[in-house]
Amino acid sequence: TIITGYGLTECCGIVSMCRHDDTPETISNTSGRAIPDVEVQVVGDQDGTVVAWGENTKGQAIVPEDLTGVSDIAAGAYHSLALKNDGTVVAWGWDNYGQAPVSIGLTGVTAVDAGIYHSLALDSDGKVWAWGFNNFDQATVPDFPNDAEVAAIAAGGWHNLVLLDNGEVVAWGYNA
Repeated sequence: TIITGYGLTECCGIVSMCRHDDTPETISNTSGRAIPDVEVQVVGDQDGTVVAWGENTKGQAIVPEDLTGVSDIAAGAYHSLALKNDGTVVAWGWDNYGQAPVSIGLTGVTAVDAGIYHSLALDSDGKVWAWGFNNFDQATVPDFPNDAEVAAIAAGGWHNLVLLDNGEVVAWGYNA
């Protein structure tokens, strides 16, 4: 089970939380991760289904009805991303800064992540894609050393990190 959310922290235990209507709900099979009551939580299960709940002022907790075959998920402040098994990305929620639409030509994706108002993806060629709010250059991907390939990505609130296959970490955006 994959669990993500804006402001998410991990700790031990079964998830027991209240939705915005204060109805208690317990989510099981979470591999020991607990979800705090934050803006939005998105859960992807082993069968590729996605469930979201939490604040829904911008549509970020309304999972598209035909969304199946999901292998990875990410949640920003008011938008959510799903990586499908076929390497395509689906986004939904608030699109005030261009963070929710998926870039044309973005295929072969292997990882996604979301900052507050920006989105990040890694494709099978090792190319990093970023889009959305760019006030601290977080959506402007820098050049990486030619002799190293990107192994992993992570989006922070206003910044991003990549782990290169040589062990080097590259950061860009706010205070990077």
